[in-house]
Amino acid sequence: MDTSTPTLVWGFNTSELLPELAPFQELSNYIIADVFYVERNPVYDQWSVIQFRVDEPENVLPTLTLLWNMQSNTFIPVIDPTQEQDIVAFPPVWHDNGTELILMSMDYTRQVYNTVWEFSLDGTVTLKDSIPTERQVLFSLGAGDLLITRDMDDTSMYYLGEIIDGQWFETAFIEFPDPYENITPGDWHISASEAERAQLSCLFDQTLPQRLNTGDRGRIAFTNGTSSRLRDAPSINGIELALMPEGTEFDVIGGSYCKDGYRWLQLQLSDGTTGWSVEATPQEYWLEPLN
Repeated sequence: MDTSTPTLVWGFNTSELLPELAPFQELSNYIIADVFYVERNPVYDQWSVIQFRVDEPENVLPTLTLLWNMQSNTFIPVIDPTQEQDIVAFPPVWHDNGTELILMSMDYTRQVYNTVWEFSLDGTVTLKDSIPTERQVLFSLGAGDLLITRDMDDTSMYYLGEIIDGQWFETAFIEFPDPYENITPGDWHISASEAERAQLSCLFDQTLPQRLNTGDRGRIAFTNGTSSRLRDAPSINGIELALMPEGTEFDVIGGSYCKDGYRWLQLQLSDGTTGWSVEATPQEYWLEPLN
């Protein structure tokens, strides 16, 4: 299976996956017909998201969306299968960091939602954000949380979009003269440098204005007595390297990078440890310049 692009699988022999699928058939009250869509996790390749097409008497064809561990052949529902009978899910999209799954779904009232799910290696998925939208998410741009999307009705127009704290932000990206022109992850290559990607990641930055830059010296702000975390990557899913109590001093050696609704800076502590920490949220500063 090509791990770089989504893979459509038709006529999959679901009998090979039983009895593992039996509990989901019973809960959803539908008969699983076949595999509709599979996309392998771009980082943790033992995991895939898999959608099953299920038979039911109405005109709207629902789907059952599960995480599939191909090594252990186990399945974990992304959406509660007792409720997903009211959901028609579009092909899901993995974020390129492998830790987030974006699922677009439509209920029987034709209300469309984009939901972002956080994924961990034990197969746990938790809902991070959900918003009603008319944009179909196609794939992750490869810069922060930016997404390539398109209009549900006008397929010639593509957008850069991002979900931040339950709100949708977007800007027009490209328009094709042929409304049936379609771009896929295999057609897209981002050639931006790391510095350019970092700048792009803050396209819709909603945090307080930046006060620290590369070369500055700062400290952990005195807020509510809570230590700040130093991580190995600019993400709340980054590995924690150190806890920095209020007043801890540091040098800014890189940044900024926007992800998870925060603006991150790359720091170096007095003992030489380097990592990333949040400078600001939309409400407060966690790092401050050292006067």
